[in-house]
Amino acid sequence: MLCVVLAGCGDRAALRDAVGNPEDTGSFGIEWYAGSVDSAFELARSRGTPLLLYWGADWCPPCNRLKAAVFSRPEFIERTRLFVPVSLDGDDPGAQKLGERFDVEGYPTTIVFSPDGEEVTRLSLGLDLERYLEALDAALAASRPAGAAYDAVLKGDAAAADYRLLAYYSWVQDRERLVPAENLPEVLKKLHGLTPNGLAVERALLFTEYLHAYRTAAGEEDGEPALPAAERPAAQQWMIEILRDPELTAAVQLDVVYGAHRLLPLIAHPDDSGRADLENEWEAAIQRIRKAPETSAADRVGTYYGEICLVRARQLEDPLPASLVREAREAVLTAARTTDDPYARLDLFSSAWSVLRQVGHDDATWDYVLNEAENSHSPDYVMSALAVFYENRQTSDMALYWRQRAWKAAPGPATRFGRGTRYVRSLLSLAPYNSRLVEQVTIRVFRELSDAPDAFFLGVTGAMERLETALHEWNSEGTRDDSLARIRAEVLKVCAMIPAGDESRTNCAAFLASVDGDAVL
Repeated sequence: MLCVVLAGCGDRAALRDAVGNPEDTGSFGIEWYAGSVDSAFELARSRGTPLLLYWGADWCPPCNRLKAAVFSRPEFIERTRLFVPVSLDGDDPGAQKLGERFDVEGYPTTIVFSPDGEEVTRLSLGLDLERYLEALDAALAASRPAGAAYDAVLKGDAAAADYRLLAYYSWVQDRERLVPAENLPEVLKKLHGLTPNGLAVERALLFTEYLHAYRTAAGEEDGEPALPAAERPAAQQWMIEILRDPELTAAVQLDVVYGAHRLLPLIAHPDDSGRADLENEWEAAIQRIRKAPETSAADRVGTYYGEICLVRARQLEDPLPASLVREAREAVLTAARTTDDPYARLDLFSSAWSVLRQVGHDDATWDYVLNEAENSHSPDYVMSALAVFYENRQTSDMALYWRQRAWKAAPGPATRFGRGTRYVRSLLSLAPYNSRLVEQVTIRVFRELSDAPDAFFLGVTGAMERLETALHEWNSEGTRDDSLARIRAEVLKVCAMIPAGDESRTNCAAFLASVDGDAVL
């Protein structure tokens, strides 16, 4: 599906290197700060103004959703003038290091800082324009950061502003800042119960956050997790109230549209007496969203995903009803014909792909997918989806073709490294016999980062760790020691280009360190 770093357009490096006027009228008419992140904090402190930091990526569908539905709107643009707004793309120079500094979870991440640089809150993902504005207003109105607001709730002296701040907080990105992970479900359950009845939207947000946290904590080792039987009737009633109220439905619309397959089994067993009523209310809410003129093209297509999930949950028919398949495909093609904005179009593809994986492709929908692979403003994302499609069908040649193309189409160092290492991992699983190609591609992927030596942080190091694990599995019998040694030697040459003592150099040199533990960089 995040100070605030916002992914914008244009030459961000040039803006940050600019001397003189520290501000620039950037994308959507928002005056993104054009200097360094540190100087943005200094400006916020000198002005007594909070800082809004958005961390995003051009290929990220939720980021594109924000750009299309929120960042482009006059109301949001006006609200950003109350902050020092900073836009950072994950492929910007030094962006991965900054992401690690701010402990971001992924794209998108939006953080609000006080004028003195203290983190106030991280905004919840998936909010529509109205809720996003309310979340910003809650941050502006906050007399204390989210952690202190949480403490106030526990002590019984919280104000309405504290509850609002916590309701819009991105709990999925908390990373134990406020609450230990194992305690998160109970904490959210308690917050939901303590939030005043007059804050209905906030209660709805906290309720769905609780459901997600419970499901994550329960895991899926023993099948679909479910709330305890004694708790399910109340949970079903809460969900029905949300589904019946258009304002509450809008507040948690992504969960309603895309979450039925996760949340419905969690709160209602097939034999629960309230299951049928809940399914009916869910279906009615989905139909209402589909017909609403303000619903985005992506969410209108997404409602078919929700409907399919309900059909599967009822186990009425398998295969799916032909009429539903036909309507879903037509909805995808209609939306594709009428959506021109490149950000909205990538958001649409994400929804359409989810639907088409359920209903299958005909010639027209497959042509749409291939067109997006060639013409999307982030074709590497679409190509990666196609690679997964063929991997699931064990069509190795086509899977590797699209993995390679996604790598070559990726625009910036962090994204290219991620796509490139993913291509190598596919080679390891689909063509393990081709040691020469594995070596060549791995070495080239690392060499590409020689022009971005400050990139060995966060997403890049995460991709390195996944690749290293895959390479060791590939060499589990010790028959490819020479290949790993050659890769290791070439990677060290890249690391050597980074100044001694730099943390990025240490991170780089950690790759395959066990292959030749005595090597000296």
